[in-house]
Amino acid sequence: MKKRLLALLTGLCLFVLMTVPALAVFESGDKYAFIPDDEVVDDDLFIIAEEVVIEGIVNGDVFAAGGKITITGTINGDLYAAGGLIDISGIITQDVIVVGDTITLDGAQIGDGMITAGQLLSIDSSTTLGGGLIYAASNMDMNGTVTRGVIGASAVTSLKGKVGKNVLLATEEFTMLPGAQIQGDLKYWAEAGTKVDESLVLGSIEYVEKNQKVIAERSSFDRFAAQVSGQIWSYFAALVIGGIFISFLPKFYHRTGKEAMEHPAMALVYGFAVLFGMPFAAFLLMITVIGLPLSFITLAKYFIILYCGKIFVAAIFTAALTKWTKWEWLSKGNEFFVFALMLMIFFVLKNLPYVGGVIQGISLLLAWGAMAMTTSETIKVLKKAKL
Repeated sequence: MKKRLLALLTGLCLFVLMTVPALAVFESGDKYAFIPDDEVVDDDLFIIAEEVVIEGIVNGDVFAAGGKITITGTINGDLYAAGGLIDISGIITQDVIVVGDTITLDGAQIGDGMITAGQLLSIDSSTTLGGGLIYAASNMDMNGTVTRGVIGASAVTSLKGKVGKNVLLATEEFTMLPGAQIQGDLKYWAEAGTKVDESLVLGSIEYVEKNQKVIAERSSFDRFAAQVSGQIWSYFAALVIGGIFISFLPKFYHRTGKEAMEHPAMALVYGFAVLFGMPFAAFLLMITVIGLPLSFITLAKYFIILYCGKIFVAAIFTAALTKWTKWEWLSKGNEFFVFALMLMIFFVLKNLPYVGGVIQGISLLLAWGAMAMTTSETIKVLKKAKL
């Protein structure tokens, strides 16, 4: 039973990790992480800091996170980035996937497509995308060249660049400026009265006023957008809370992952006890007036434990992969980056169709149970030491 459970958990993790390039080079710093213009990284690069600057050459994919990310060098691979301010003026030979508050492409040369989401997206006239553009933003200003098509949603949209194929937009304000050109079809949703110069579009133009959109269709899109937005914010919230937890209680965090690995069946039993036992105990306490305050305290602890489960799932994934793959970077690399990656794996797995709910349920039960087991062991040690 133990081996089967561990094999299942590890196999699920590996299934996701097979889509991620081999992990190789790590650069991190509290304030600043820098790849100078005379440096060549012949592998994938994982870089994280308050400010990230890449001026050199990376012969592989780049995974970057920081408050400010600046890329002026060359990336011979894909770019995955998340940050507050992201400024790209270098060369990325393959795809770009970025999420940020302000995203600026200034003279960037992107070999393939780009998927992005943020408050402000600005693409200058000297930027070229070899593929298509998919975006979501509050304000979008596109002056560059997109070889394939554009699909996007933004409150304010300004188009002055060239698009090689079709454009599909949902916007409130849409402006096509002189010099813009769409070589395919244009379909857009906008406020009543929004018009474009037909000479700027080589294909057909379909304009749908916002108040003519089918309500059911809009509701479906709103629900989907809300789900995606909710998952992103949930991930980053857990990332921050987990980072704080690891900073102050690193031994408890890592021990919880090991407990689930060493005693998975027991962890599941404890997990069921936490899930159903604590609310039942709180209900019993509510019967008496004296026990009412203690009941509320128990329920508060209960919901905190439930929420923190996802954080300790990351610890379990880390422990499982460390044992079964022998990857040294899991134990020797930046523990905050490893936590972020494991947490992302959990979010991907739990959103898989059909099996996502089962994976989420088993993972959380293991985490809740391991948390209880670790807490129990910690209390025993403290009592023994008379602390």
